[in-house]
Order: sequence, then C-alpha cells, then structure tokens
Amino acid sequence: MAEDSSNIDSSTRLVSGDDEQNVACGRRRHRVLMVCDFFFPNFGGVESHIYLLAQCLLQRGHKVVVLTHAYGNRVGVRYLTNGLKVYYAPRRAVWLQATPPSPLPCLSLPLFRSIIVRERIDIVHGHQSFAPMCHDALLHACTLGRRAVFTDHSLCGFADAASIHMNKLLQFSTAAIHAAICVSHTSKENTVLRAAPSLPPHRVAVIPNAVDANNFLPDPHRCAPGAAAAAAASGASGGGGGAVGGAGAPGGGDDDAVDPPAAAAASADCEAGGKIGEGGEAGEGGVESQRNQGGGAEQGRDGEVVGGGDREGASGAGEEAVRKGGTGEDLRGRGGAEAQTTAASLSSAQGGETRVDGAGARGSEEGGGMRVTVASGVEASAGGDMEVTGRGDMAADMGRELEVTIVVISRLVYRKGADLLVDVIPAVCARFPKVRWIIGGDGAKRGRLEEMRDRHGLHHRVEMLGAVPHSQVRSVLIRGHIFLNSSLTEAFCIAILEAACCGLFVVATRVGGVPEVLPPDMMLLADPNPPDIVEAIAQAIQIVPRVNPQAMHERVSRMYSWHDVAERTERVYDRVMDMPLDDLPSRLTRYYACGVVAGKIFCLVVLLNSLVAALLAYLQPEQRIEVAPDFPLMAKPQPLPAPTGTREAHSS
Repeated sequence: MAEDSSNIDSSTRLVSGDDEQNVACGRRRHRVLMVCDFFFPNFGGVESHIYLLAQCLLQRGHKVVVLTHAYGNRVGVRYLTNGLKVYYAPRRAVWLQATPPSPLPCLSLPLFRSIIVRERIDIVHGHQSFAPMCHDALLHACTLGRRAVFTDHSLCGFADAASIHMNKLLQFSTAAIHAAICVSHTSKENTVLRAAPSLPPHRVAVIPNAVDANNFLPDPHRCAPGAAAAAAASGASGGGGGAVGGAGAPGGGDDDAVDPPAAAAASADCEAGGKIGEGGEAGEGGVESQRNQGGGAEQGRDGEVVGGGDREGASGAGEEAVRKGGTGEDLRGRGGAEAQTTAASLSSAQGGETRVDGAGARGSEEGGGMRVTVASGVEASAGGDMEVTGRGDMAADMGRELEVTIVVISRLVYRKGADLLVDVIPAVCARFPKVRWIIGGDGAKRGRLEEMRDRHGLHHRVEMLGAVPHSQVRSVLIRGHIFLNSSLTEAFCIAILEAACCGLFVVATRVGGVPEVLPPDMMLLADPNPPDIVEAIAQAIQIVPRVNPQAMHERVSRMYSWHDVAERTERVYDRVMDMPLDDLPSRLTRYYACGVVAGKIFCLVVLLNSLVAALLAYLQPEQRIEVAPDFPLMAKPQPLPAPTGTREAHSS
C-alpha cells in the first residue's frame, strides 16, 4: 500500500513491517497484541493499565494492537489516540464484562489467526486471569509459534470451588508461556502458587502499576485543614512575631510529604492565611508581625516555637520556646511532644489575650500574660506556670475541631469492602462531628450505604455521587483530605496512587499488595475490620494538617511512571524474544504434568487446536491474508492522553 511520504510530518515516521532491522531509538522493535475481556469504553484498573502501557509502548516505537470483545454496538476495528488499534471481536459478555469460557478454544482460532497474520504479531500479551479471552489467546499464541506473555492483575483464593477451577485453568494457560508479569510481590507469590508447577518463579517479573501524574495534580489553591491556624501559630499577633519550625527539623523541607512548615508557608493561599491579627502578615519562610504603637512601628521576628519528636510523638523530648517581645525573656517547656503547628492554639498579647485555633482567630481582653498551647499538650504562661496535659485528649479535641473530608472512590461491591463502610462511616461521624464523606462509585452494595445514611441521618455529611467518569476523578479527589481504601483483596490498587498524587493522605486495609504501594509516612494501614479502620482514620485526621499536597504529588510522580513500566515491560519482551520456541511434543509434556486427569484433557485440547491450525494453514495460507498497514508512530514522546470511562467497571 503506497503512501506519499511528503504528507507525513517530521515529528512522525512510517514504520516498515518488512524491515526487521527497523529499530526505534536504538531499541529492538516489537509487535505486540494485548488481549483481555476488560477494555474501554468500560473503565477500571485493568483497562487503564492496558491503555496507558500501550500508549507508552507506542511512544517507544513498538506496534501495539488490542483485542477485546464487543461492547454494545462497538464491533470491528477502532483507532484510539496515537493510532492504538483495537479489535472488538463479535463476542458478548455475560457477567462482569467477561465472555463465557469456550469449551473448545479452537473455535476462536480462525479470527485470532487472521489478526496475528494481518498485524504480523510477534508477542501475544494476555491480561488478567479472570478473562477467558486471555486464556484462549495464550493457547493460540503457542500453537501458532508466537511468544506468549501473561500479566496477572488480581489475587485469587485456593479453597472455594470457583478458585479451584480458576487455578486449574491458570495452570493450563501458563504451562507453555514464556514469561509472566505481576503487579506486586504479593501477587507474584499468589500467582506462582496457583499455577504450580506450570509457572516457575524465575519466569515471573514484578512490574507495578503506575499513575499519570499530569492528570492528577493537587489543587494549588487549597491547603490542609488548620493551615490558617498554622500561620497564626507561626507569628504572635501582639508585640512579637513567631517562626514555627517542623517537628525535629526547624524550617522544614520542601520534599517532605508531611511537613508542618510547608503547610504554614502555603497558608497564603488559604482563606484565613493572608493576614493574622492586626497587622500580622504571613511571609515566605516565616511570619513577621508588625504592630504600630504611638507614631512608630515595631517589626520583629523575635518569637519562635520549635518542636521536636516524630509523627507519633514518641521520639525524644520536644521543646517549645516562647520569647516575650522586647524583653528577651525565654520560657521553655520540656515534654515528649511535637510542635504540631497546624492545630496548635497560640495565645499571646500585651495587656490582652488573642487566641488562634484551627477555625481562625478571635481576640479577648481578659487579662495579661502570654500562653502557648501546642499539639503535644504543653502549656506555658508568662507567669511561669506550666501545665502538661495528656496528648491523647488534646489530639482528640483537635480532631473534633478540624473540618476533614474523606473520599472513597471504588466499585461498591463486597470485594471492595463496601460492607465495612456501613459500620465505619457512622462510627467516624459520631467521633468527629466535622468530618464529611464523599463516596463515588456504583455497585450492588450501594443500597446498603444509602440505607445506612438514612438510618443515621447523615445526608448532610455523606455525599453519594454514583458512578464517576474517569475524567472527573481528580475533581472529586481534590475535594478531600483523606482517601480510604477498604478492599478485602487487592493486588495493587491504582486508586491509591491517584489519590496520593492529588495530595490526599491514604488510609487502606492491610491486604494483598497494598502495603507495597506507598511508604508509611504517606499511608496508614488497618486490618479489614471496622474498629481498626476507625482508629486508623482517627490517626490520619491528626496527620492531615501536616500534609504537603504538592510535595506528596512530586514524590508519587518520582516513584511511579508509566514510561518506567513500559521500559521494564520492554525488557521482558526482549528476553522472551531470545528464548527458543517449544515444539509440540515439549508443550504436550508440560500440559500432561498439570494433573492426572486434567493433564490428559489439556493434551487433547492442545492436539485439537494444533489440528485446526494445520487445517487453516492449508485452506488459507498466510500469504493470502492481506497485511494491515502500520499507523505512523510518534518519533518524540508525547504526554499521555487521559482515558475516558466510569469508575464502576472491573478494576484490579
């Protein structure tokens, strides 16, 4: 098929499929067919993984084609962004967007063979063990002499009847493949055990999911609850100013995701963060307070509050120093505490008292002296009295005063822990009167959540959004401060990355591969039971005021990148292309070892599939199948396009 090269922009190039030496950017070029039941227009973790991985591989110079089943009237060939070609095969889903398993996989071989030959596919990459089309594709790839790679996105049990049958099918599908990929080390262990002895551990690579950080930016005009109070606590509104240093590190650091000074510095973007008291102004790196007396102005940064200790208040002895403006008198208190600036209440005045808390500032003329109360419960007064209150009571009081929004975006089904939310939400609302909830997603358990909201009268505090289009996920996330993932089983959970990338602190159940996703300072883990989740949320509410959303976004974007996932997947492709192809007797030996009865059945299926392939080669030789032209590939990396769909379909 001829094409005028003069019409092709310099940023693109046509790829010649006949030239095996055509290498993009000095790398070996692969032709990959990704097969799965789960793909767009539905949206979920698996669909997003396939789409974004395919886009990055296209940008790296590879050819990628997707094969899935028909969605409504979407049948045939469609082109998505950057020329991603999708075959919507005429097969209908029967349950959760999955097609029915075929008792005779050879029935789908003619269509599969036609696509393989037309697109000149070298590697068949099947996704998800719950996708029947994936299992058929892996069998056909080995029959037709192509390399086969399998990615497992979910965890599966061992004891129930459905898991036993699924694991036996996984044994069959992985007996002759060349490599497997899992999204977490927990997932790898689960997959190897389920597929044993077909899949040895050395053939399984661990490549996590990722997030496109450009699509999940934190709100630059919003800071954590209590940040205005942090700025107020940083500078006295009377005769002296104050600079607040972070716990254990005065001045803080821009790279800390949980950073009191950064939250205080960001208070200029908050409603109450601009000016503090009368003449108090929040500045960069600290707060300078100005006070006019007589005809002159006194300006100083001679008050300082420095706290020590870690996030839990368990390390070392904290120190708070309050220097009375103009006198040089130091008041120091010792205690195992931290200077939790964002929820601190600072009172300082000359001849009066001004108190600033998480809700803002208010003044009273009730007497002299200076009093400072920090989150650790250390209270100092200019008269020399000092009272150390219990940290737990102080933290609880602070939590009740903070206005915190908790976001849940998930399919509302049993596996995602929707039943846990029925007990967790009322308990949290009763304990923290100013906590609100936003729940996005749809599913079989939505009725139970709505019933809970009616029973406890929480309509004004629990907002049910229903199915959330993926293009609107960020706009929902940036409305909150805490993201809750209550799943009962999870191999990785991309939703956690999306929330953290938007600057939300994460509370998640300690299941599957979730503990591998984020470090402890960005996520709290809880056992999958309501009391433990409620306690984890209570701790998170105390941490939220110190969260720096922008720093958290930058950390996540450095840790996870789809381009890194594509590069690591490319190395797997390079390795399997160097592996020799197994002949039919070698493959039959592997299938036969899958079980006393199942092994013999598997061998019969493979023999029948090989017989049909030989018949097709005779009736329709490959030379008679028209070769599809390649789409011009982008020579320069482009920003990843945002996928579309709703957050209610199958997800990993």
